[in-house]
Amino acid sequence: MSTEKEFRHELSEVLQSASKAITRVSAQDIEIYSKIFQDIGFAQIPSIIDVDALAVVYRYIFDIASKHFVEFERPERPDLDRQLAGFRLKRAYLEPSSECHISGINDQSWKSLRDQLKQTAIQLTEILQPIINDIAGCYAYQSASIFLYTEGYYAGLHNDAGMGNRLNVQLPLSINTVGGIRILDNERLRMFYDMPGCLNILGPRIWHDIPPILRMPNGDKPLRMNMTLRYML
Repeated sequence: MSTEKEFRHELSEVLQSASKAITRVSAQDIEIYSKIFQDIGFAQIPSIIDVDALAVVYRYIFDIASKHFVEFERPERPDLDRQLAGFRLKRAYLEPSSECHISGINDQSWKSLRDQLKQTAIQLTEILQPIINDIAGCYAYQSASIFLYTEGYYAGLHNDAGMGNRLNVQLPLSINTVGGIRILDNERLRMFYDMPGCLNILGPRIWHDIPPILRMPNGDKPLRMNMTLRYML
């Protein structure tokens, strides 16, 4: 397990790598990503974050604070509308807005870690804002959270219609598994794998799902984590 000093260093590397990477995204690249976003409400930009640094950060969070993630689950109900698809996942809110979003409220080490991650999220939004504006439009940052999926966890097909004009900017990473997100594109679900260091931009009311997290033949425990920066129009 990494030390807190190593974690802080790699957290800084995440920010530095993002700051350098966006300068390498050309105007032509922006035009391509913007067109894809306009077509399907989703765009994936590769190699924005140092994947090795992100892996250390996520592993540290999992080792230190996974017990403070809030678990959410909805059973599958084939008789109900697809708006109520099943899911099973864990989530840590870096800026909790209700009591059901808070776990480990009296744990000072978790509070300190959450504060560090909250500040990192704010710094990331400042770095990424120009590219977000160019691809998706002028959204304003609202909050951040981290999703955690372990073996068998998933999110069924949904479109977050109740969230209004929200935009999710995501930093996904799959460990010991092949994970990703599927986007409804021309009546088919199109798979976007978690590419190393990728940045996902998911628009409002876009149908998507997270396939179940599967264990690989090597038997190591699979894990998918995803810091999500939420913006509102």
